[in-house]
Amino acid sequence: MKNTISSYLRYVAALSLNTKVPQIFKSEMAARYGNAVSSQNDIQLRTRSFLGQIGAPVGLAIGYQAAAAEADKKKRNLSGLTLANELNIIVNKWASRGLNAGTLATLVNTIV
Repeated sequence: MKNTISSYLRYVAALSLNTKVPQIFKSEMAARYGNAVSSQNDIQLRTRSFLGQIGAPVGLAIGYQAAAAEADKKKRNLSGLTLANELNIIVNKWASRGLNAGTLATLVNTIV
């Protein structure tokens, strides 16, 4: 959470110094950035919690978090059979990189 707040504050500070962006867009841009960072932080926390519950190796957490973030992006943009196919591709992709396919399937289908 601390990283989320500091990241947001750095973004707002940089945005306030940017003279090319009209002032009327800056508050909306800051709000969107804050929502995106909060969403990413939430996915990381849920993924860590899930991995802790099942006893997955800590060293593999970054791969599972990357797969979860990728699945979240697909879930926001797709639906139906296309979404199911894309999630299956994500599971196969990360399983080929050494992660457990069953854990990945549970993660992308229920946790994210």
